[in-house]
Amino acid sequence: MLSVADAEKLTVPLAIYISKDEPFDEYRKVLDVISKKSFAPKNDSKHYANMFHGWAAARGDLKNAENKKE
Repeated sequence: MLSVADAEKLTVPLAIYISKDEPFDEYRKVLDVISKKSFAPKNDSKHYANMFHGWAAARGDLKNAENKKE
């Protein structure tokens, strides 16, 4: 996941979508940093609290209703 130090260096909008496996506290800190950038209205984020890392890619299971919904 992107670190706060990396977020501080950003010069373009960020889309960040985390699962339950990423550190939520670090995520909140990153969101705080990017919310103060000039491009803040263009950022997008979502915390998928019920999903595991990789559910939207190689580890996704579209037969699982929760995975498919998210």
